[in-house]
Amino acid sequence: MSDPSPRSTAGRPTKIAALLATAGALVYLWLSWCAFPASNWNELRLAPTFALLHGETIYPPANGGPLSTWIYGPVGLLVNLPATLASSAAGAIRVAGVINALTLVAPLAVIFFASSDLRARGRATRWLALSLAVLLLPATSLQFQVPDHAAIALGLLSCFCLAHSERPSRAHLIVAAALCALAAWSKQTAVFLAPAQAVWLLARGERSLVARYVFWVLLFGLSLLIASVLAFGFSGLWLNLVAIPARLPWGDIPDKLARRWPQLAVQLLLPAVLLVLLRRRGLWPARDSEAGRFLGIALCVAVVFVPVGLASFFKIGGDLNMLHWWFYLVPAIGLAWFARPCSSPLAQFSLVGLVLLVRVPDFRALPLTPNPAPLDLAEELARANHGAIWFPYNPLVTFFSDGKFYHVEDGIATRNLAGLGLRESGFRRHLPAQLGAIVYPANQTDCFALQLLPEFNRRTIVGDWAVYRRKDAP
Repeated sequence: MSDPSPRSTAGRPTKIAALLATAGALVYLWLSWCAFPASNWNELRLAPTFALLHGETIYPPANGGPLSTWIYGPVGLLVNLPATLASSAAGAIRVAGVINALTLVAPLAVIFFASSDLRARGRATRWLALSLAVLLLPATSLQFQVPDHAAIALGLLSCFCLAHSERPSRAHLIVAAALCALAAWSKQTAVFLAPAQAVWLLARGERSLVARYVFWVLLFGLSLLIASVLAFGFSGLWLNLVAIPARLPWGDIPDKLARRWPQLAVQLLLPAVLLVLLRRRGLWPARDSEAGRFLGIALCVAVVFVPVGLASFFKIGGDLNMLHWWFYLVPAIGLAWFARPCSSPLAQFSLVGLVLLVRVPDFRALPLTPNPAPLDLAEELARANHGAIWFPYNPLVTFFSDGKFYHVEDGIATRNLAGLGLRESGFRRHLPAQLGAIVYPANQTDCFALQLLPEFNRRTIVGDWAVYRRKDAP
């Protein structure tokens, strides 16, 4: 008798549980996409890709410009290239929201659907595992785009390439090394991924593979370095990727803990509790199984990323996006759980219900549809004041109206925090030539640029925007 097909191994309760979880995940993705355009930070992270495509300096020298928030590797810029096909700032941000979601979800889909351990559990089980992993993505990750996401996606796939087979083939080793190098060139902290993977290989007794893997990582990393130096110049890369991040001071640690301790506690304690439960209940996968290998490598990476992530979190500007370990441990724990023989229907429905319950506050708080009005009004103001209006937090608005890139406030503030002052001539060179108004979101309380241009002190509210003009301006 032939073996049953994967399609037939999942029972009706599993299919119903998968359907409920998939519906919940789709709603979560939709609502998060609707909220994505509301954050000006997403426009700040998207604008450098437009600048790259239009020949601007992405890594400007000291006293250069236009200054942006991009002090990360160039790989994250390439991820957003499809958004540059849009014909407006609002359209580009909506496309970027889709890209951000795909960057987070696609690696999870690859892991759960390519897993040999899950193949025997049926298609419904794979959909159930994927949907729960999506529902466990932090809400901030789906609502805010950061270069960390490209690094995490590439790192996850790199780890899965190493763990997929009992012993990585030469092809898997090379692909994993390439993905690892690309992750490091997405976000600098991902450079610690390679040592964590090497430790895992050593722990498995694969001494000969360690040397080969490190060789390939170094080869790809050096190749990317050469390509980046040829494209952007060494001094600009060093200043923006190394010198500025190193010179940024520590943030207000007590204040950060006061604001973020619940999320920090969940991301630290919940994976630890789940790992303990797997071990104590005898559910830990066999060391030589695919699930066991992936859990092992994810655990090595997570242990390395905890101190690295916390150090980055406590720097000025650091936030929850720095905490990468959650993104590695959750899919690894999920794979270990669902690779087991199917649990009881009650356990499956309870798990789905619990995860959906956790997301209820987000379902209630997030908008049902995107709100285009603020950006539509901003674009109208920019067109009506061609070459004379500056949006410090919305560089794409004036790019589409003026065809130019101006300074981004966070880029100016970052240089200031790093102790790199701006000359007035250099600062004004990358502002509108006939600057007559500065426009901030109306709810923006910290307006750093107004300290540099104190003559703009007459405030008028226009819709969702605060327009600052000179007192003597008409």
